[in-house]
Amino acid sequence: AKALHNPIHTGGENGSLVLDAVRATMKIAPDEDQGKVVAAAREAARAYMRAGESFVWNATNTTRAMRERLVDFFIAYGRVRIVYLEAPLPELLRRNATRSRPVPESYIRRLAERIEVPDATEAHRVEWVIADASPADPAWTALDSRAVLVGGHSPDEGGRIGKPHGTIRANGKVL
Repeated sequence: AKALHNPIHTGGENGSLVLDAVRATMKIAPDEDQGKVVAAAREAARAYMRAGESFVWNATNTTRAMRERLVDFFIAYGRVRIVYLEAPLPELLRRNATRSRPVPESYIRRLAERIEVPDATEAHRVEWVIADASPADPAWTALDSRAVLVGGHSPDEGGRIGKPHGTIRANGKVL
């Protein structure tokens, strides 16, 4: 994937839009209004999609409604894959405490109470990665519990979501 110029630092490698990085660049706290953060990230995503580049939208998308808005946005440009990464709440809180810019614990707990696990009908492909609390678990290459939307550039059936496909992984093993 070629690098696209973007005035907002989007974090990660080329093709990765990390909303935490966008938020930090814009100096907006996680518990403040996220409208400007999402708008900036959407513009960056639009640039990838117009260029026909695949990318990862790396953000906590806890509800189906949140994911649905993004999937509707991405689907006009190609196939959409959701990768749901889950970890136990105590492990999420431990990892958050080690971050350079930790998210308020009350905010994480509130999100955890509202989580709606993605189902196979939400995208062209849905993967569920469930990690145990062991740092040796290969799933710990993931940042934390979040639904990551992966936008691609291979339209299928006019962009409509067809037969759902899903993969479940737990503790590094495909189930």
